[in-house]
Amino acid sequence: MTLCNSQGAQSAARRISATTLGLCLAFGATGCGGDESENDSAASDEATVVGETDGRLQLTEGVDYKMRTGGDAVGTVQIAADEEGEEPAVVITVSEGKDSEEEHTASLGDTVDIGDDIWRVSEIGMSESESQPGSATLVREEN
Repeated sequence: MTLCNSQGAQSAARRISATTLGLCLAFGATGCGGDESENDSAASDEATVVGETDGRLQLTEGVDYKMRTGGDAVGTVQIAADEEGEEPAVVITVSEGKDSEEEHTASLGDTVDIGDDIWRVSEIGMSESESQPGSATLVREEN
């Protein structure tokens, strides 16, 4: 069924269809682009470094973490090993000088004294793979 046989009407209908399609594509592309200020801020934001200044320590097995242990003293904290079992645990070594080294075996929720502060084990990450070391997160307890 043909509504109009006129060449002019068919040509106008094609132009209107093409214009409508072009506008839809343009508005669709604009809508998908997002806000430029969002893209700029996301690119400039850096991940927060976890450390003693924000009350959290992210420790990785075999990696020394140096921190103040009281006054001007600087000590080293390290996960020496992880222990599997009914309740997973990590062995944390705290060195507060050349002759002072303490070893603590801690499970989730246990606390460890490091210098003048008390730190609670809030997360333990374990892996059976040699290429993926164990980890633990310690959270500073309020004194």
